[in-house]
Amino acid sequence: KGQHQIASKIGHKIPKTRTNFGTEDELYERLKNQRENGKEAEIRTIEFEKKRLRELGVKEQILDRITRISETNVGAGYDINSFDGPTIGINFDRFIEVKATTLDYPVFFWSENEKEKYFDFIKGLFASFCPTLFNEIDNSPSKYDIWEHYFPKEWKISMKNIDDRNSRIILVEFLHWSRERIFKKDDNAVFYKDLTEVINGIFPNVQSSLFTVFLMAFPSTEIKYALEKEPNFYISNFSMFQSGSDDELAEMMREKENSRKEETIQIIVNFFKFWSILKIYTEDLTEEESQNWKSFTEEESKSIVKKVRKEKLGKMRTEVESTEIKEICKDSEKKERYRKDFLELVGLLLLEIEK
Repeated sequence: KGQHQIASKIGHKIPKTRTNFGTEDELYERLKNQRENGKEAEIRTIEFEKKRLRELGVKEQILDRITRISETNVGAGYDINSFDGPTIGINFDRFIEVKATTLDYPVFFWSENEKEKYFDFIKGLFASFCPTLFNEIDNSPSKYDIWEHYFPKEWKISMKNIDDRNSRIILVEFLHWSRERIFKKDDNAVFYKDLTEVINGIFPNVQSSLFTVFLMAFPSTEIKYALEKEPNFYISNFSMFQSGSDDELAEMMREKENSRKEETIQIIVNFFKFWSILKIYTEDLTEEESQNWKSFTEEESKSIVKKVRKEKLGKMRTEVESTEIKEICKDSEKKERYRKDFLELVGLLLLEIEK
């Protein structure tokens, strides 16, 4: 009820979309006012920047270099070139996008170019932030609080965040960072704590055994290669349930396990489309398909993609069931468990692709 009241109050303040923009003269007058407001806001921003840097001890001749890039390049994706200070280099290192409004409740429009520039900036920040967090997380005395209360839930890799671009940046940074850490250098070594902590933190809803073998297969897709190595991490699927009879608790655990399996398959199919098993290369197509690809309808293209993915997964299943792989696993209970997990993973992915 409270949220509804707040939303209603905000809704009254946000101007409604206008279907009548008035006369041509009125439109030009409105655009003129918007331009003047924007220019004044940019000038005030430059004054603020100069004051800020002056207080840091930056010399006046340096302050004169602060400029309105919007005067010479409207496609830059920002408006002001400035400096972080107080140490000033040759190049600008502070880029400011200015938004101005005369409304009581600010409503801003972001162009697609501005959105992309912002997203590029965010990617740069994550490239520095993620390796530091990943390398130090296990040393933090409050690592549980970090994942539960401080690390944004929207950044975690789950189907709830399928449309959040930040979660995809986190995934890319994780794959870069973990590339040389997925497998143990020595089979007798203990699990790599930072890797274990990070996987459990950013993949909160995956099913442990399925996602473990997926990460093992991801680097090369060769089952033999994956089975000859030992994963350097451990995925925990701890769940808490309310009290109930043994049968009720068992049923809740089964439902939770099935839910995690479904989430795992959806994450692989939707977040890992660049996995070589799911990605379609020119060499995966017949000569006719390759030559006529641009002329196919959407449905025809989808049918070919489904066919190729099923073929790749079928080859993976054939490898898992081969005599060579069974020989590798016959004297190791752990490897045989991995082999069976691979079979289940491939089977579930085939079912998903077939939908």
